[in-house]
Amino acid sequence: GDEIEFTLSVSKDAYVYCYMQQYNGDIYQIFPTPFHGSNRLYANQIIDLPGDSRLKITADSPGPREEIQCVGHEPDKMKNLSQSLQNRTFERLSYPSLNKIIEQHRSGNSEYSQSNPFILHLN
Repeated sequence: GDEIEFTLSVSKDAYVYCYMQQYNGDIYQIFPTPFHGSNRLYANQIIDLPGDSRLKITADSPGPREEIQCVGHEPDKMKNLSQSLQNRTFERLSYPSLNKIIEQHRSGNSEYSQSNPFILHLN
């Protein structure tokens, strides 16, 4: 498949998490990874994903829809999330959709922000 690269920035300080749902429904956390260090981004900071890390994000064969979505919060609320979302880089997440993951981040978090979905349609 084709390699995907994108730019990520936030309008205010946040701890950011990005997820990708593949055409077959499998969902993976693609940021942060052990290669990125901290997931803390500062207002107007810009990072490239996957950047210079060893991680490669690839889109599958032409036709299927794939989606990337990022969420951020301040302070970091990862410890408050379901165990099934904690420290799961490179593991398939057992959620039926990105929306369910976003709901987990949103739940009980007043300092929450969500990206617009980034939807990939391959030709």
